[in-house]
Amino acid sequence: MHQISNEFITVDTVALGAEMKSFYYKPDKQEWLWPGLPEFWARSSPVLFPVVGKLKDSTYTYNGQSYTMPQHGFARDQEFEVAHSGPSHVVYKLVSNDALLASYPFPFELQIAYQLDNNCVHVSYQVTNTGDGPMYFSIGAHPGFNCKKPDSVKDTKAFIRMDMGRELLLYRLQNGLLASEPTEGLMSTLDGLISLTDQLIENDAMVFKTSLGRWVDLRIPGVRNSLRLAAKGWPSYGIWSKTGAPFVCLEPWYGHADQVDATGDITQKEGILQLETQQVWQATWSIEIRN
Repeated sequence: MHQISNEFITVDTVALGAEMKSFYYKPDKQEWLWPGLPEFWARSSPVLFPVVGKLKDSTYTYNGQSYTMPQHGFARDQEFEVAHSGPSHVVYKLVSNDALLASYPFPFELQIAYQLDNNCVHVSYQVTNTGDGPMYFSIGAHPGFNCKKPDSVKDTKAFIRMDMGRELLLYRLQNGLLASEPTEGLMSTLDGLISLTDQLIENDAMVFKTSLGRWVDLRIPGVRNSLRLAAKGWPSYGIWSKTGAPFVCLEPWYGHADQVDATGDITQKEGILQLETQQVWQATWSIEIRN
């Protein structure tokens, strides 16, 4: 466990998956991050790389060869090394090796950085293509947050507010794969709040191919402050929970699960990122407590 702290927050991370395990707000003595209770969901904030979501038949092809890849990729189950750290920051690094290249033939270096800034933590991803040809990848965040334990499928676990008022097209999953067409729209109420219930999330994650905007606010019934997850520029988003579970995940993504009619060719995968040799890609998202 590696801990960074300032006068407002304490963040705990671990080398396995470079995963954040605690986001504690000191003024309210409030733990916001889901602790990974195995009876509901054993993780807290995994990094999704080099794919987001599920691949059709758990495989993809590249240059005519087939490869197997688990849902959300392999980074969350890999041991990272600490590249450098200080009282208020830590940077983890994962470098491709022979075992990873057997299922993902693109040499890479992945860095995950956590940096405290008053009542906020910035989480930065940096991907470097260390190979001799183009690299294809997706990457995403999957933080889970403590919320109200529901009494029924219609009971509100939490409320979310987005920085945009238009209707968002919602895509549902079919056995883990994305429907080719949106199934419904999600529209906020007049006060901008959307009530998150088990009934709303009963068909697995809610997936939005269009960004929810620069930020999403999370409000928990009975909790004074709110949490803001900012992910400006991230093109896709997922919202997920489990029936009866007192947590909700807010997930900014670059990429998403395969569609039901996907061809399997990773170079043609919808939402895939292409990185040229020796190039570096970077993106940041953050969590902030707001009064």
